[in-house]
Amino acid sequence: MDFSNKFQEILNSNETIIKIYKPNRLKYWISKVLDLLLWVVVFAMIVLAFSFMQINDTEEPVNAAFNPIGFAISFGISMAILLFLAVYLIFYYRNLYYCVTNERVITRSGVFGTDFKTLDMQMIGAINVRVSLLDKIVKKDTGSINFGSNSAPIMGKASTFIFKDIVAPYNECKEIKNAVDNFKARAKNQSNENANE
Repeated sequence: MDFSNKFQEILNSNETIIKIYKPNRLKYWISKVLDLLLWVVVFAMIVLAFSFMQINDTEEPVNAAFNPIGFAISFGISMAILLFLAVYLIFYYRNLYYCVTNERVITRSGVFGTDFKTLDMQMIGAINVRVSLLDKIVKKDTGSINFGSNSAPIMGKASTFIFKDIVAPYNECKEIKNAVDNFKARAKNQSNENANE
């Protein structure tokens, strides 16, 4: 599929797309479902708390007993929030693309609008591949490519600019590294030519 139209509004006039990536769907959804499970546990504790909450107008102590109204209200609110999060993630994935051009790397995302995040090639100082345990379990040859710069270095597992859930991340990292090296070589040659004039 050709996704180049997803980036046309942000490209400069002389900028060309080298490659566009779409995160692996299975790996994306498994990681997001695991994230949602954390919220399910939190909401389950809230539901349980409201299930045993009693409203008492008197000062007499009340024995904790199951409250079906509290359960229904808290369960309904929890399910509505989880449904909203699931719909949010569907729309987020639909707009999630990564792009490498001859000048920069770009992340396209957004739910209610389109958001772009860019990192100029001249700023890229390091490129790392991270393959997590979940990537290995899914067995889809996926991983994340982290980009480090002077203003946002790669620190441990955290990075501010990441291509997540990329298929064949080691091969893609080589291609991106070649694009960065080519850009820097062109920039150096241009700088030398300008200095000689």
